Amino acid sequence: MGTLRIGFLSALVLELLAMIGVAMVATAVGIQLVGGHIELKAGLTVLLLAPELYLPVRMVGQHFHASTDGLEAAGRLFAALDTGPERTFDGDPLGTFHVTQNGFSEIGKRIFDLNLPTAIIMEGGYANEALGNNIVTLLERFK
Repeated sequence: MGTLRIGFLSALVLELLAMIGVAMVATAVGIQLVGGHIELKAGLTVLLLAPELYLPVRMVGQHFHASTDGLEAAGRLFAALDTGPERTFDGDPLGTFHVTQNGFSEIGKRIFDLNLPTAIIMEGGYANEALGNNIVTLLERFK
């Protein structure tokens, strides 16, 4: 909800700035036309192109909102998982923190409950018989 609120408020401010900028250009063109300093064709061309001048301002807003959505989703994911870099399987000979097979089931459930697009990337490097069982346990929660 916070992301949506920030999105609407910042979009409002950016659009207001763009609108004021176009109005300032239109005022300057109008004054120049009345004074006879530019021709009508040139003035209309400037007025037609003025909104395009503020396109980068609008694009900054779009990219900011997309990154904010991504940060919020990542924050929710890490909060749900409550993981650190030391989380490994119980049978891992190199790990310092031990997750049981039931733990993998719970992790799968929490990831599924986030209702977000998910990519699961499996680390390789050594053979472990329980690796396949843990992946199946994790993925069973996505049914």
